Amino acid sequence: MLRMKVLHTLRNVKNNYIVYSRLKTPDRVFNKIVKKGYINDLLGVRVVYNGLPDDAAIIANELEKDFDVIYTRDYINNPKDNGYQSLHLICTFHGIPVEIQIRTHEMDHHANFGDSRVNTSISYHNSYK
Repeated sequence: MLRMKVLHTLRNVKNNYIVYSRLKTPDRVFNKIVKKGYINDLLGVRVVYNGLPDDAAIIANELEKDFDVIYTRDYINNPKDNGYQSLHLICTFHGIPVEIQIRTHEMDHHANFGDSRVNTSISYHNSYK
């Protein structure tokens, strides 16, 4: 249902994109609560698109028209130390906390398989299958 809402919202976006969805497993929820003391999201979608990094803002603006965005985390302009890049929108969907991640195909590849320039296969964020 969340994935379909995102697809509907983005129907006029010019970039080609794929939308993946996921539900956090109970053990993932438990581990995150133990580690952080709270959890931001139970459901999530990832929008992986063709285009420039700056296009993430255009996609986010479209999503903000239909979703109640609580806050954003901009890892595109402020990458994590390991090189991870993505724009995260923390929203509510029917009262449930959700996360929408927006990234290019290159960013997605890096997040899932590491930086190919250094020949590593470490996965930085590989929970969407």
